[in-house]
Amino acid sequence: MIRIFRTPLIRSFFKKKRQEIFPDEILLDSSFLASSQNSYNASVERPMGISTLRGLRVIVSVVVCVYLFQVFRLQVVDGEEYVSKSSNNRVDSERIWAERGVIVDRNGKELAWNALPSTADQTTLYEREYTDLKGLSHILGFVRYPKLDKNGYYYEDSLRGVSGVESVYNDTLTGLNGERINETSVYGSSVSQNLVRDAQQGKKLTLTIDAELQSALYTAIENLSLKAGFEGGGGVILDSYTGEILAVTSYPEFDRKKLLEGDEGPVYLNRATQGLYTPGSIVKPFIALAGLAEGNITPETKVLSARTIKIPNPYNPSNPTIFHDWKGFGMLNVRDALSNSPNSFFFATGGGYGGVKGVGISKIEEYMNAFGIGKDVAIDGFISAPSVVPNPGWKAKHFDGDDWRLGDTFLTSIGQYGFQVTPLHMARAIAAIANDGLLINPTLSTDQTVAPEKVSKNIPLSAYQVVREGMAGTITAGTAKTLNIKDVSVSAKTGTAEIGKGKAFVNSWVVGFFPNNTRRYTFAVVMEKAPRANMWGATWVMRDTFIWMKEQRPLYLGLPAKVIADEDVTSREASISSEPLIR
Repeated sequence: MIRIFRTPLIRSFFKKKRQEIFPDEILLDSSFLASSQNSYNASVERPMGISTLRGLRVIVSVVVCVYLFQVFRLQVVDGEEYVSKSSNNRVDSERIWAERGVIVDRNGKELAWNALPSTADQTTLYEREYTDLKGLSHILGFVRYPKLDKNGYYYEDSLRGVSGVESVYNDTLTGLNGERINETSVYGSSVSQNLVRDAQQGKKLTLTIDAELQSALYTAIENLSLKAGFEGGGGVILDSYTGEILAVTSYPEFDRKKLLEGDEGPVYLNRATQGLYTPGSIVKPFIALAGLAEGNITPETKVLSARTIKIPNPYNPSNPTIFHDWKGFGMLNVRDALSNSPNSFFFATGGGYGGVKGVGISKIEEYMNAFGIGKDVAIDGFISAPSVVPNPGWKAKHFDGDDWRLGDTFLTSIGQYGFQVTPLHMARAIAAIANDGLLINPTLSTDQTVAPEKVSKNIPLSAYQVVREGMAGTITAGTAKTLNIKDVSVSAKTGTAEIGKGKAFVNSWVVGFFPNNTRRYTFAVVMEKAPRANMWGATWVMRDTFIWMKEQRPLYLGLPAKVIADEDVTSREASISSEPLIR
């Protein structure tokens, strides 16, 4: 290296000042160069010696060697380390999970909300939490969490509602995920973060239900099922004028926690909207309305109520057809018939008997359809199972072309035969009796209320009033005395449908409205399949619910807000009638 600095070129660089070169020295022609060779060499160029070239070669060689060594070290010796580091030396898009919308009841009580795990940050998926109140599983539903691919990345971008309002209002409840750009250095440390879009929470959903009332109704159904051997039950309470659902519940309900953990288990039928049941005597108010509206009966028309009635057989007079009633009451008008529920009065009103011309099966079907029975009904997105009103076409289809007979009309007039309804159908229909002929549209969302429509049949207001008076009589002197509670004014109609082989089992119904002065709320409860000998009916469910309302929600009953029941409620066992389950 010392030898390099001793070359003439290097020495001249350090020892001599820069020498000015004139243009004429550069532009010399060849002749001048030839004649002045010595002076030119002295002023313009210096010959490069062999030692200078050797020095430059050494410098270039050293530089190349250093470069090659660094390349070898980076790619071979430390290659894997730097490849690993370089994989993190990138710009990533990071999802910020949006919260799902909160679900609350009409009183603002939270029913479904979100929570982050205790060790999480905002980029962690929120967990869905639900109220511990009984009786809300079917209506709230549940969600499925996003799936992960084999590399541990989510390939779905939100929770997905799979039943209940979580499914029906999924688009409303689903928020908009945010996005953040993270720049990471080769050493894995964060260089910078840039928020592209903040997460937006899903919209809050306010339900029309009173969650505590619904839970009380569910508990009453559960208790009666366990006590009396019913397989299950369902109930609806709604506003007679707006269609807002205060309670809609079904027993038994599914265990949401197990479903969220992946245990499918039994997912029980929602009996309130999907359970189809033979209605029995709860259709009698509509048969009465048809008879009154068509002029086949008047409020004063009386029919003999006996334990049996005989219908002559035109083909074999000695072998009449006998129809049995559950009890004989003597001569009854329509109000008394609704209160005591003898079948014979409605055999006559529907099919004709004892001097009364029946309205006939065609008119029965028309009036039932006018009240929404035999047609589809839905609560927002909850489509009810299709109800059925039997008619000649139905019979021909299901009974190999058989003809319709008078006995078929008799049985249809008391809610038997091929009749099938849901509690939702019956609550909506009874509400139209309570509100003088307005067919409401049931809803669960305070934002989805739809104006009611007029019942399609022209029924005088006086006919509605007569039927309501008959239903009020069931409480004071008829089949629903169980609901005769101090300070509670209610009108009702009970029903018992015989089912199963040998009619060994029954379904028990109660429908009605309250309080009597405003008829603001309507209810329908069915208890499914208990032994025929059972002495307990659906009225006990509403009794327990009314007592709860009297203490916790007196305003629903038209009572002052602070009035608490001072009645010493008689024990059930002491007050059960010796009669069989009321028809």
